[in-house]
Amino acid sequence: DVRAYWESVPGGEKWVSMVTSYLILETMPPLKGVSTRLAVASRPQELRRWLTNGKCSLDRTPAVVDANTYGTEWVKWWTPAQPQEREVRKWPFPRSSNSDACWRKFPANGKDGLFTAVMALAWW
Repeated sequence: DVRAYWESVPGGEKWVSMVTSYLILETMPPLKGVSTRLAVASRPQELRRWLTNGKCSLDRTPAVVDANTYGTEWVKWWTPAQPQEREVRKWPFPRSSNSDACWRKFPANGKDGLFTAVMALAWW
C-alpha cells in the first residue's frame, strides 16, 4: 500500500506532514474544469520509466543513481506546475501563508497529478 511505502521513507517530520496533507487532499473531489495531470514531457527519467506501460509497482521503484542530477530534473519538472503568483527563481521555493487562492487550480487529484510528484520525491 502506498501509504505504508511513504511512511517507510526516511524523510523526517516535514516528509510525514507533507504525506499526511497529500492523503487528505486526495480524498477531496477534483475541482471542476481543472486538469488533474502534471506535465509529462519533462518528467525525470526514473519517473517516466516507472510510469511507462502501467508498471507503477511499489515493489519495483527505480533506484536513483545520482541524487543531484535527479533533484535537478525533478525541480525542472515541478517548476512549470507552480502557480503564476509563486516566486520560482530559487529552490526551495518560498512559502506564503496568503497563497491559498493561487493553488486552487493545481492538478492535485489522481495518479497523474500530485501523486506522481510525491512518489518521485520519495526516491530523491
